Amino acid sequence: MKYFILLPFLFVLCGCQGHDSDIDSEDHKPMVSEICVAPTRTMAAFIVSQKPPQRPFDIKIWTLDLNSGAVAPTTLETSLGFTPFSWSPDASVLAYKSHDESSIRLFDLRSLSESVVSASAPSKAVDNRPRFNTVHFSPTGKYLGYLSGNTLRIHNFAARQSMDAVHAIESDNWCWLANGEEILFNKDARLHRMNVSSGKSEVVYSPKLDSKDDFQFPYLTLSPDPDSIGFYAGKTFYALDLNNKSADPLFTCDHWFTEFDWRESGIVYLDAANGNRRKRARLMVFDPSTKTSREIAVGPFAFASWAQGDTIIARSGRSQIVLIDGRTGASRLLFDAQAGTSNTKP
Repeated sequence: MKYFILLPFLFVLCGCQGHDSDIDSEDHKPMVSEICVAPTRTMAAFIVSQKPPQRPFDIKIWTLDLNSGAVAPTTLETSLGFTPFSWSPDASVLAYKSHDESSIRLFDLRSLSESVVSASAPSKAVDNRPRFNTVHFSPTGKYLGYLSGNTLRIHNFAARQSMDAVHAIESDNWCWLANGEEILFNKDARLHRMNVSSGKSEVVYSPKLDSKDDFQFPYLTLSPDPDSIGFYAGKTFYALDLNNKSADPLFTCDHWFTEFDWRESGIVYLDAANGNRRKRARLMVFDPSTKTSREIAVGPFAFASWAQGDTIIARSGRSQIVLIDGRTGASRLLFDAQAGTSNTKP
């Protein structure tokens, strides 16, 4: 077991000023990505990446206390990809893939210790995918799921072993169901439901789309209702009833950073602003009770999700993390990777 240092520090109070930025340039400057809020809604983790001149990429995980606003860099190095890390249900442990994609690791924020999950990495990338990717704790914390090449593997903490669950999975997008014993994944352009203990699976949805490519990456999204789940296909977000296996279209959207967070307060998502899919976004919230969407704010947003209560956390520009009031659209700076500043609560 290795011991790592969590380096807590508070930054100088400053204001929030959104700005347009080119996410394909300025590689030498720090960039924030992959904001992930813990299930407890008390903590968030994110990546700060930087390409110093004549040096390899520096990609590290940082943490953010949503109660105090305190930001802490860690010594944990990872690599970019879809969901490269995940919080345990109680927000005490971060599971993440190592920077060289050779292992899945666990970092305990209480003891500041690190351990390696029993896993065998592919000797090389499979289908041009990362060797490890898409890490998810189960809702109960009993299991940890992750992709090893194009194989979905499940690690049982009690048994201290990992097993292959699904081979030749088509996309890096999969999720746990609310019961913590079943997973949902896309294979053969159909959604499958599988019990990880018994290995029994069934098809719960076969989309009727013009092209198989429209269902290549469905962005599976948990809902507050354990019998319902959301997915995205053909620029439309659907609610899937897992019991009757029917899907209802809820809204359409189109943005480079396609992500959804479904809570009691509604579904947070991004839509293109003035036709700009990449650098400008309309931050939206869909209300399932009224089946209407409302615009919260417009800006260079990415990685948006619910934080606490009616507040939304998101990246603004390349380097800022902001907290946005889901009712008024007012925003407050939490962190700026380029300026080295953070706005903590008084």
